[in-house]
Amino acid sequence: MTALTLLATALLMLIAGYAYLTLLGVAVSAVALPRRWLPLAPLTVPLLGWAALVALGYPLNTVLPFRQVALLLGAAGAGGVVYGALTRRPRWRLRWRRR
Repeated sequence: MTALTLLATALLMLIAGYAYLTLLGVAVSAVALPRRWLPLAPLTVPLLGWAALVALGYPLNTVLPFRQVALLLGAAGAGGVVYGALTRRPRWRLRWRRR
């Protein structure tokens, strides 16, 4: 039973980390990902999130504890995703209309 609980906890942490990096990556991809890379977005978005976390998280970590930095970046990423969804046409719609 203990091994199953440990496995479930590890899986939950993996899913939460992937979701966090994907959230940051979606916010960054709106400005950093060229249109021709759109078919590769599911693969590149978590990597862009990791790059944003490293590029912004480490310098901010010198001033604030990392827990606050991670929450701040997560809130900024969620705000960027919501802002992009409300103000722009979805990119996937543009891609499918060109075909």
